[in-house]
Amino acid sequence: MIYNVLDVCRLIINYCAEKRHPISNIKLQKILYYVQAAFLVEKKKICFEEKILNWTYGPVVEEAYREFRIYGGQNIPKQEEYNTISYNSIDSKIHFSKETFDESKFCEDDEKIIKKIVDLYIDKEPFYLVKKTHKEDPWLNTSQNEVISIESIRKYYEENLNLLYEKD
Repeated sequence: MIYNVLDVCRLIINYCAEKRHPISNIKLQKILYYVQAAFLVEKKKICFEEKILNWTYGPVVEEAYREFRIYGGQNIPKQEEYNTISYNSIDSKIHFSKETFDESKFCEDDEKIIKKIVDLYIDKEPFYLVKKTHKEDPWLNTSQNEVISIESIRKYYEENLNLLYEKD
């Protein structure tokens, strides 16, 4: 199954909060990147469709960055509820609603992969992860503000599993 990146973010944020390791937006961006890499390596498919961009501080999913940028460098609180905005073309109105995050939308195997990556990186400082991504080919070989290709991520981490899973 392919997930909405904001749902993946909510799962990561809530899991970090449950482990008493709240997460900032910059750290969330790097973990999202490694989650996508893990799905490409382990499942041969993407976790989410949204593009990963080369930004100054490493890989970023712009939709996720924008959703959580209001927190700046602070930790993001648990995401049990969130607001949605939709447009109804039938009545030509914009509708606002509050949704409850439902973790059960993730299949068990996918949730395990996501949480495994979080567990690997939860204790790392955000700028350790920035420096780590800056040393790895998918970011290095992409110009600033350009899309880091799924193929480059897949190929690099299939050949460098030790870098993805932090093994010597």
